[in-house]
Amino acid sequence: ILLYGADYGLINERIKLIINSFFCKDSSINKQLNIVDFESNDLLLDPELLEVETKSLSLISNKKLIRIKTNDDKALQIIQKYVESPQDSCLLVIISNNLTPRSKLRQYFEKDKSIIVLPCYLDEKNTISELIKNTFAKENIHTEKETIELLCNYLGVDRQVTISEIEKAVLLAGKDKKLTKADILSFIEDTSSLNIDELYDSSLEGNIEKSLN
Repeated sequence: ILLYGADYGLINERIKLIINSFFCKDSSINKQLNIVDFESNDLLLDPELLEVETKSLSLISNKKLIRIKTNDDKALQIIQKYVESPQDSCLLVIISNNLTPRSKLRQYFEKDKSIIVLPCYLDEKNTISELIKNTFAKENIHTEKETIELLCNYLGVDRQVTISEIEKAVLLAGKDKKLTKADILSFIEDTSSLNIDELYDSSLEGNIEKSLN
């Protein structure tokens, strides 16, 4: 499976779903022991590493998931060699930043029907609006269309950030389960009041406590 795109939060969300699905019938207690991470440079330094790792299973599980982070096409031949003769017990997950249509890695995954490619682009307004509506409906939050639109315009940089901010809005609704436009405006103003320049200064000064705050 190839996951690529600018929304790293969405990539992480989908990877979690893939891991849970792949290990759903695995009886081992700690699934993380059966997940191996590589950078593409690791494979370039040792071209046999992937083949050796995919054929070796632990004593506590009959499955293994290998994640490979890459931002170029350099490891394509090594990945392609494995795809042509895969191991049933092993799942290969390739993670990359945004890949252009000219990327050989992307082209290979898009053309081969035996493998999967999942683009992870930044959420569009309609997608964010549906996320908000579904969450509010689940939590019985009552609000107006204009309030949802206001919150929607504020979100969209990263899926995990979007979900986190929607959860904050749910908490802001309180026990009354009501959310107004004024609530969202105060919510946005509180967040935007953070001074990024002050963070730069305190970080460069080595003031760790102030930087964390």
